[in-house]
Amino acid sequence: MVIFDTYNKLALTFIALFIFSGFYEYFFRVYGISSFIFLAFAGALSAFYIFFRFPTFLKITPYVFIGLIFVFFALAPLSLLSVDYYLEFSYFFNILQYLLLGSSIGIYLSLNKKNDIKFFLFLCLLANFSGVIFSLLGFIELSYLRVTGFFNNANFMAIHLGLFGLLALASFNNIYVKLLIIFFTTLLLFFTFSRAGMICWIVSLAVYLITSAKDFRVILAILILSILLIPSFLILISNADYLQQEVLNDRLNISFSNYSFAERVFLVEKSLEYMQNFKILGYGPGYTFSPNWGFSVSTHNIYVLTFIEYGIIGFTIFSLILLNTFIKIIKSNEDANTKSALISAFIYILLQGFFSHNFFDAIFFFFFIFFSNYLCSKTATD
Repeated sequence: MVIFDTYNKLALTFIALFIFSGFYEYFFRVYGISSFIFLAFAGALSAFYIFFRFPTFLKITPYVFIGLIFVFFALAPLSLLSVDYYLEFSYFFNILQYLLLGSSIGIYLSLNKKNDIKFFLFLCLLANFSGVIFSLLGFIELSYLRVTGFFNNANFMAIHLGLFGLLALASFNNIYVKLLIIFFTTLLLFFTFSRAGMICWIVSLAVYLITSAKDFRVILAILILSILLIPSFLILISNADYLQQEVLNDRLNISFSNYSFAERVFLVEKSLEYMQNFKILGYGPGYTFSPNWGFSVSTHNIYVLTFIEYGIIGFTIFSLILLNTFIKIIKSNEDANTKSALISAFIYILLQGFFSHNFFDAIFFFFFIFFSNYLCSKTATD
């Protein structure tokens, strides 16, 4: 068993650093198809551990949640059979790959001991920190200003930073360590230049502090500290030589005249027109990313996207999946700190849904909902 524990630590380290740090996207850009070896290896390690713990895995399987996931993805392709336009079926299979990989890692992690889980979550946070730091130091060539870390999308980098920043808070009870996690996550989150990420982080962090801290003075002090840090960040990056001033101003402009803001408002208006003529099974997975959509970008809203692509039935099931996950977290036997971290991370994902194109083409969403459901089911049976 000592050998297996060593293997488990190495597997967790590998998955944390090469999956959730975004290394696989960096390797894909550099090495192309060979980078999928890392994805396959990470998935194999997870599958092996689940098989090794099969009796436990079967015992804590949340059948309601699994049933909702199965129905959602079983019904999704049916809309493709009735559409009168060409739509690549490969998009749907791409989503299934992320589902399988994310779910296997989430289940694998939830089956581990608490110390291993905390070890993994903290490694993920450090991996995300390294991505931003390497970019700021110029070790990673930026394809455009907003790219940070090894990710090719700043908003997804912000989602990972915020999500694992909140989950990492469950790993420590020392208030000073938590303050360091909050400080550095807030600092580096700002350098992703993702306005959605920063807004969602502040709201979710407030939720965590309110639900976990017993002393209101601690909550007030941390919130004031976070607010005071923002002007310092603005001054710091405004004087950074490697940033173009006109692009920087665009990223920090939150008015409705800003192009990004105006684009999102326009897409919501157009999406509402599609929603008025809703279909029971939707227009098909990937529709808002296809030429048939008629726009160069998707909906910028996962809830609108789900309604349009998966229809009223898909949207209802997706809502039930989220609701089931939240109820599972609330009813779990986890300690107050862990439960607060899971709740705040759940709120973070919910809020990000109003700004993100698609949760289904990323690992983090499937990882989190499977991890939460299996972890909370596990503690409920302990």
